[in-house]
Amino acid sequence: MVNTKEYFKLSVIYTLVAAFPSVLQLIVQPIISKMGTQNFGYQAVTEVIVTLLFTLCIFSMESSISRFYYDVRGNKDSFNKLVSSIFTGMLIRGGLILVAIIALTPFIGQYFTQVPLQKFGTYGVALVLSAFNRAIVTTALSLYRNEKSINSFIIVNISSGIFRSAFQLIGVLFFSMSFLGYVWGTAIGSSIVSIAVLIYTYRRCGFHYDKSLNGELYRFAWPLLQYSLIGWAMGNIDKIFLEKGPSDKLGIYSNAMQFALGLQLIVSSLGNVTQPEIFRYMSEGIHKQQEEIKKLSNMFMIQSMIIIVGAIIPAIIFITLFFKSAFIPSASIISIVFVRYILRSQYQIFALPIMYMKRTKIFTTVNILALVVSVLLNFIFIPRLGYYGAIIAFIGANLTQVFIVYYFQQKIVHISWNMKKVMTFPLSILMVAILCELAMSYLSLPVMVGAIIINVVTFAGISFLYKNEIKEIVNKRFKFIRND
Repeated sequence: MVNTKEYFKLSVIYTLVAAFPSVLQLIVQPIISKMGTQNFGYQAVTEVIVTLLFTLCIFSMESSISRFYYDVRGNKDSFNKLVSSIFTGMLIRGGLILVAIIALTPFIGQYFTQVPLQKFGTYGVALVLSAFNRAIVTTALSLYRNEKSINSFIIVNISSGIFRSAFQLIGVLFFSMSFLGYVWGTAIGSSIVSIAVLIYTYRRCGFHYDKSLNGELYRFAWPLLQYSLIGWAMGNIDKIFLEKGPSDKLGIYSNAMQFALGLQLIVSSLGNVTQPEIFRYMSEGIHKQQEEIKKLSNMFMIQSMIIIVGAIIPAIIFITLFFKSAFIPSASIISIVFVRYILRSQYQIFALPIMYMKRTKIFTTVNILALVVSVLLNFIFIPRLGYYGAIIAFIGANLTQVFIVYYFQQKIVHISWNMKKVMTFPLSILMVAILCELAMSYLSLPVMVGAIIINVVTFAGISFLYKNEIKEIVNKRFKFIRND
């Protein structure tokens, strides 16, 4: 049976802790916004590069350590070799990426249209450091979640948020009131935490680099890396297209995306809490424990929809009250930008059985098809509709992912999902958000009215469709609060 008390205890802790860096980032965001919409646009482009470098450096080791942990958790020597070899591999890749970036600096800057971005030598090294640090911290957090090492997870997550945000403020206010201050502040602040994580890891596990083990890890991770690279392209192709246009439009879109990405990290953390629990049941037999797997999946969908939709109105109010007038238009797209991440939650649910069965090559096929859709839709709609074209492309590509990964998942291992709970109702929320966005554009529907409609539809639907799950969630939450 599902230990719902433990599951909700962990989900509360991990979600709140994962939310801390994002909330802290939002608090400092109005101060950082003083550098203007143009520099916000430039900063968004640097984030595209950081995410690519991060993807190459981490090489899907956060997923690998989650899966292989269950093969070595009873053997201390094997555990130490696994953990140490993974971090050593990231050190090697980080060094190689740094050398490559320094060598290619004169050529990378030539790609950009905006003049400040063309001076890549002024910020390229900072982007590599930020990417490497993110890879170290992300992998460590993945390990701590699977170990249920709550104290380590809390310390690293909170420290990461504090040091990153503090040095971003120092960089912008005292070094350069531009994206340069932001990226160098991020690099220095995150380096402090990643160095501490590396010291702790090697003192705990020793220094290892097991070639045979790494061969097995890379065979598992290679399809996931391809998936991540395609995911990077899908998530950032919009900014690449928008960079060719007015930088202030990219800045407005990027401001909304800062809120959305913070929200995505929170929901992803919730998914990461769910993943070890589902993997444990799958290790006992997927068909044998199918009801427990479905139950956890439904609970994840409920919580993710509540978090995503429930954050819309506070985000709109926050932008309206605390940001300069040039950023206010970003509030008008918050609803649709947030709600589209429900598709990511659905994808996570359908992808877990495939990942557990180690059929990761399927993700390459799924995401190549989704990437083709993304590039095509961005190419067609961004020149005509600006950031609304980017939103259309995101939705189209992610719908493609959800439907295809569901098809493959059912072929590999059949799970009799309650389709209303994991497919139909979540997609209906997205449809309501699209209709509200159209009403705002063509009927001058106020932004806040559209947000209220989405909230009412979502919470009414959840209370009707997930009666049993809601009852159990409420009971367990109260027990957790009372510490029964």
